[in-house]
Amino acid sequence: MRIIFFKIRFAINFLINFFNFKVLKVKKYKNFKYKEEKILENKARVKYLIPKFFNKRPKKITNKINYYFPKISFLTFKKVKVYGYSSFIVKDNFLLHHDLINTNTNYCLEEFQGKCWFIKNNKVLWNQRKSDYKINEAISFLDSASFNYAHWISEILPKIYLYRKYYKTKKILLLIDKNLNKNILQSLRIVIKDTSAVIKQVNKGECILVNKLHTITPVGFSNISPKNILKKHSHGFFNQKIINEMSNFISNKIRAKEDNRYKKIFLSRDDSKRNVQNVNKFNIIIKNLGYKKILFKDLDFEDQVKIFKNAKDIIAVSGASVANMIFSPKKTRLVLIANFREYGPGLFYFPAMLGGKKIDLHYILSKKK
Repeated sequence: MRIIFFKIRFAINFLINFFNFKVLKVKKYKNFKYKEEKILENKARVKYLIPKFFNKRPKKITNKINYYFPKISFLTFKKVKVYGYSSFIVKDNFLLHHDLINTNTNYCLEEFQGKCWFIKNNKVLWNQRKSDYKINEAISFLDSASFNYAHWISEILPKIYLYRKYYKTKKILLLIDKNLNKNILQSLRIVIKDTSAVIKQVNKGECILVNKLHTITPVGFSNISPKNILKKHSHGFFNQKIINEMSNFISNKIRAKEDNRYKKIFLSRDDSKRNVQNVNKFNIIIKNLGYKKILFKDLDFEDQVKIFKNAKDIIAVSGASVANMIFSPKKTRLVLIANFREYGPGLFYFPAMLGGKKIDLHYILSKKK
């Protein structure tokens, strides 16, 4: 159903912008001659949490696909186009993407958003619109997943942290997607505070021609959906060392006093279709067990960090707010309520992200229909 929906979105976009769509060749960064490369971090061992299942574990679930996260580099390209809410770079007749994307085996978020269509022989139908304006030099943190809090925290903000770590005094334009959630922007301000960074917010779909573009290769990445669900696929792939460095940096900036009100918390999704059935009865049970119900949509970023730094026992409906577990102390117990899926897509996203934290992770899965 999800695939049909994105095909319809693309068809509508294609018809509206028919004369702008071009067939471009697709290349990974490693197969393209970029201007400069500086290695920031060497490859790192990947760890995975092994969750416990209160009810039956899906038999066909796969995990532990990757064992080493590749080196992380600072790359420079000459005379390229970038687009709001996309990490893709266009150079002449080539569409460039980072090495962890495999468009032959997985759909990308740009496809689900109706922006493009990857076809065989490493080619793509892309809206090759004219640039709205030009910039001499910038570093891009534009990304199709930047609107999502979990992806921002685990994939985009760590790259900005690395930029701060190595280029704190460099005055350069940071390209960030526009109209991001207030908590995302607050986390950004905390990371780049006391640096020489200058922010340029880019509208969705806006095209910019950059004479000298810098980018940082992934610190984390999760595939959206496999094209063949029967084959092994990675739910998430992260450099946990850098994510932990960043979370410690932010935690030190946000001092949290010990607060016994938040030792046991329940992360509710009352406003979401993902919430548990019979939620009112469930809330009563949780309250009687001593858990404090938390609606994170009502809290700012600093409050979220403080709560997770205090919590020792967490029950949560699986969702973006669970990414805040990167701020939790070791041995925190996390019980995730999630939908049962035979092949388990998405179930090992958080075990991959939190692999360096030694979290005590449990799953409660909905009954298979």
